[in-house]
Parts: sequence; structure tokens; C-alpha cells
Amino acid sequence: MIHARLAASLALLSSLAVGCTGNGDDSDGTGGTDGDAKPFQGEWEVVVPDVPFPLDTVKTITIGRKEYMENFANRGDVEVYFDNPTETIKIEMRKYSFQLNQGEADEAFGRIHLWAYVSSGNPDQPSKMDPADDCSASWQDGCSVYVWYDGQSQPARTGADFRVHLPAAYRQKISIQTEDNITEFLYPIRGDITVSNLCGSGDFKLSSGVAKVHLCRELTPGPTCSAEDIAACETWQEDDGMGGMKPAPWAKTCPCSDFGSVKITALDPYAANMTVDAPSTVWTHAVLDNQRSGQTVAGDHCTATVDPNTCGAGCTLSQSPETPWKATVDLNFPGPSATMGAGYSINMVSSGCEAVPYVDGPSDFDPNASMQEKQEDRGNLTLCTGCLTL
Repeated sequence: MIHARLAASLALLSSLAVGCTGNGDDSDGTGGTDGDAKPFQGEWEVVVPDVPFPLDTVKTITIGRKEYMENFANRGDVEVYFDNPTETIKIEMRKYSFQLNQGEADEAFGRIHLWAYVSSGNPDQPSKMDPADDCSASWQDGCSVYVWYDGQSQPARTGADFRVHLPAAYRQKISIQTEDNITEFLYPIRGDITVSNLCGSGDFKLSSGVAKVHLCRELTPGPTCSAEDIAACETWQEDDGMGGMKPAPWAKTCPCSDFGSVKITALDPYAANMTVDAPSTVWTHAVLDNQRSGQTVAGDHCTATVDPNTCGAGCTLSQSPETPWKATVDLNFPGPSATMGAGYSINMVSSGCEAVPYVDGPSDFDPNASMQEKQEDRGNLTLCTGCLTL
């Protein structure tokens, strides 16, 4: 039923797109078009080659953002792997553009650059940034990684994917935001998010892409707490009121209260598929919530799925048969001395639930088609253990 609704919408859009399908961009971003344009995708290239990433000073890192002032939009995938054995960061970029030929694509690629600076607000062109805030040679706390297009404005059908390698020992926060590029009707690029071996916290925002987040197996409820403080909280005791002591694991008085979290949000009105692969042995509170109105069990609806390998012994699953698109999980709750709803937090929210057309690369482009045939129901949310191989 979701696919039937999409087919009707695509038929309408197809009729509106006659004469526009296959439009490309001119190199200065003024929006010139040509019906013979097609997608070009570059190779992965290293733009930050293993520069120092000091774990004692870096507490936050941001990758990707929505377009700002007709620039700074990657409009593509972001992949992050916590696999560096040393305190270094490596960044790769893969550029794409819709152009008439490889020469024009190469010209567009030559204007796409990494933007990596300490930033607490909106970005500006590199020539106006303080050189002391440049992160490309040595990483600093608060660095942001964006795309910068060197031209009047970034062409609508131009962007880049990021692949970032971070220290496996990083326990602080990472923020990622992607957006879709659906300017070309027959070539809808979705901004996917892939994160592997996350041991800290993350805040991830996307449109109608796919988010896959694998949490490390040595995860703790408080990633930034020391091993000593974690052990103390697990064996914590309090006065029993009768001159003795009683077990009180993870009571508010224990030394670790800075809990970790992963939040994934498909912004309104978008529908994204989300999967979080979490260890089943950690005190965790998870909420899976598809917020699209009008869903019915008998009609169009998405699903919140909790893997039995995750929710076994020591797990409480709250999910109504009337709203299978919502679920709440409390896993390994320490007991009455702990705060209900605390622990490591996993929150997945999709604003939409619908079939979404998408492409995986230039081979999916057919200039003679009436619509993009590749599509998938999105808005489904999954919590699992051992289901992702990233």
C-alpha cells in the first residue's frame, strides 16, 4: 500500500518533470541545464591524512550539515569508523556532480574542497576563517567537517560523500547531519549515515536515507566515566537506615552520572530506515518512534522491531499491537536504587513512513525512464544485537 501511494505521487511528479529530466548544472552554480547531462562520481581521495587527534582535548566533532548560503552542503553519505589504533583522524572524500561530460565533471570536482575548522556557528569561506582554527593539520576540540564549493554558489546537483576514521578509544560525542539531493528527478541521492564501533555518544540527523549505527561491544552506560567509577557504581552501597549498608547499584550518589546516548532523527517530514546494533549486556533505555500520523495496523504503517537477541532475560519491552511503529525497551535495569529511564540511551525517531525512491550510484541512472524504479519502504526502526556487519 505504501508503494501504491508512491507510484501515484511519482506519476504526478513525472508529468511535471517533462523537459526537466536529466538537467545538469553549469560550473559557476548559476543553474544552467541540458537534457543530456548525467551523473558523475569521483574516486575516494584522502583529504586529511592521519593527523593528530588528541583524546585528552577533543570532546566533540561534527561532520556534515544542511546547506548554508547556497554552499557547505555535502548532500551525500557520511561513514564513520572508529578503527584507528592511534590518536589520529583520517578523512576521505568522494565527489559527485551532474554534468554533460567528464571534463565538466572534473572542473566541478576541482571546486569542491574539504572545510575543516573549529566552529560554533555558521561557516564562512576559508579565506575569512582564522588560521588558528584550521583543523586540517592538527585536530582541535569543536572541529567541524563540511563541503566547501569554490564558486558563486554550490550547484544543486553537486556534493560529496565523507568517510572518516577515528581513534577506537574515542569516548566523547560525534554529531552527523546529512540531507538528500533530489533535484534530479531520476537520480534521487539519499544521504545515508553509517557508524561502526561507536563507544561514545552520537547525535545523527538525516532526511530519507538509511542510518546504521553499530555500538562497540565494550560499551558502558557512562562512556566518559573511568573504569573505576563504573565498577564503583555497579557495586555501590548505601545506608540501610539500621546501621548497616545495602546494595544500591547505580544510585544517584555513585560517581558516574554522565550517561551516553545515541539519537537518530529523520527530520520532519522525512522517512528514514534506522538500525542500531547494541550489545545486550549493557544497562540501556531505548525508544523507537515513528511519528507519522494516520498509520493503522490494517493499512499503511511502519514497524519498530526489537531483536529477541537483544531483548531476552533482563529486558522489558513495551509495545502495543495497536501501534507496532512504537516501542520502548529497558534492558538490564540495575534495580530500584537506579533511575528508571537512565543508563545508555538509544532514541530513534522517524517523522515519516513511506516508500522512497533512491539510487546507489551512476549505474542506476536511466535518462529514458519515466521514474526511478528503485525504491524501498522507509520509516522502519530496528534495535538488534549482532545484525550489522560494517
